[in-house]
Amino acid sequence: MNSDEHKGCARVSVETSAPAEVAFDALVQSDKLGAWLGTPTTSLRPRGVTRIEFGDGDFFAVEGIELEPPTRLRYVWRFLGLGAKNLITWTVTPEGSRTVIRVTDEQPERDDLEVEMLCEGWRDFLDRLARYLATGESARYDWRRDLDGGVELSLGVGQAAASLFTPEALDRWQPWRASSWISGARLVVSDGEQPAKLRLAEVDCRSTELRFTIAAPEWRQATRCELALSPRSDGSMLTFRHTGWDQIDPRDQVQRDQRKRFCRLWITSLLRARAYTGTP
Repeated sequence: MNSDEHKGCARVSVETSAPAEVAFDALVQSDKLGAWLGTPTTSLRPRGVTRIEFGDGDFFAVEGIELEPPTRLRYVWRFLGLGAKNLITWTVTPEGSRTVIRVTDEQPERDDLEVEMLCEGWRDFLDRLARYLATGESARYDWRRDLDGGVELSLGVGQAAASLFTPEALDRWQPWRASSWISGARLVVSDGEQPAKLRLAEVDCRSTELRFTIAAPEWRQATRCELALSPRSDGSMLTFRHTGWDQIDPRDQVQRDQRKRFCRLWITSLLRARAYTGTP
């Protein structure tokens, strides 16, 4: 397996003994794609749309699908349906007795560190694809322990921070109701699920960052949240990271269910932030 990193563009490839037609089917057919990446709501079709789901709340919204079987596949996807648009291109090339599968992931505003991290993620996915093609058995990971995402805003970093990171503004776009934005404050989540009463702690608000922990009486440990704004060519990017799900309860299902729940809450939060800042 090898990779070639360029500004904003990640390229990763893997070799397999599977024929090109078999390899291509693993990229587009619902049951096969679900065995190594994520489960699409429908198989990939020309000019179609789908949603690739990972079973832990994460998903990619896919659109603009172009198919040239068995050698080329291209589409645009957005993480959680809100992140930056990434152009994904797959090529499947027979080379003697082997088949080379290459993925290119393009998004021009990535920096070199983001490209490097993305390549690591794609190497893992392509390794899983190669294992699936070699064995016919599922090679998917069970669920991702971290929770993160982002949304593009039309405001610059300074304007976005002034609009979003004041205590008054936070109450308008965060997915819970806070008694205040200081350590020890109560948070109430009105989504019909439990726990509904949470506790805020370790609040650290800076000009373009906000960090805090969220605890619940039912949880063994608190979870950690980080919000940040970074510049984009035509505005800014608001990102969140919420970690600690594998420490809240000894039961895997409880960990996963709470992560899925808070993924839904954060999607609602990002949608509100986008609307609150006047972003189309």
